[in-house]
Amino acid sequence: MIRKFLYAAIAVLAVSHTVRAEWHYWQVDSKNRFICESSADGTTTNWLFKANIVSTPDRELEIPNGGSAVSTSAYLAGSGTLDFTDFEKDTGWKLVQIGGWMLGFTDSLKHIVTGKLVLPDVRSVGIHGFSNQDITEVWAPELKAISTNNKAGAFEGCTQLEKAYVPKAEALGQGSFHGCSSLTDIGALDNLITINGGAFQGCTSLSAFPMVLPKVTTIDAYAFESVPLTGDFYLPCVTNVGGWCFTSKSLTGFIAPKLEEMVGKNTFNGC
Repeated sequence: MIRKFLYAAIAVLAVSHTVRAEWHYWQVDSKNRFICESSADGTTTNWLFKANIVSTPDRELEIPNGGSAVSTSAYLAGSGTLDFTDFEKDTGWKLVQIGGWMLGFTDSLKHIVTGKLVLPDVRSVGIHGFSNQDITEVWAPELKAISTNNKAGAFEGCTQLEKAYVPKAEALGQGSFHGCSSLTDIGALDNLITINGGAFQGCTSLSAFPMVLPKVTTIDAYAFESVPLTGDFYLPCVTNVGGWCFTSKSLTGFIAPKLEEMVGKNTFNGC
């Protein structure tokens, strides 16, 4: 019988080796195993997670750094959409943080998610959280910190990613979307404050990037290297810009009335 509660440091074991097209049922079983079930046939899939309680009164939890690395073989069989929409309804807990190395970086975990990534309540994703996945779209309306602690690549190397909806993002860590060469739509980023090094480096299809960032104060080196920015870039609050940030020949203007310092060389190389 499925029990609707969760203990700290839960180990999640999934047992089936059948490839599923879509997953979105999340439950805790009688042995405190955190199970992802398939929407197709209701059988358990081949996944394994750890989870830690963040806030008991608010019933919030996080997947810690390395939370998926307990058994890399548990990830090899599944592919498809990864959807956390039903997480709170089915478990009684709200997933608010995904730590580093969730599914990224390790060779054996690459290319598992091949569709939409839905993170309705997640507020932060850590270093290499989903790097090198074949994700086509990220929907994360509450996400504020991407690649936490200013480190690398939450979505780095996701070459199939076309759209990312992160309207509340405040901080983009180093290489957050590095190498996402198919990304064409990032949506509004009106809450963004910090863009760390190489955040959009290599996003060669992102010509529709929002050219007004009302709250950004810092843009680090290589942030927009190879990004085809088009038109005038208006940054009313930016004070520091790093080297090799902008290389687009379509960038016609850079308006930053509070700019105090350009750190590094060739900030507008090739523009």
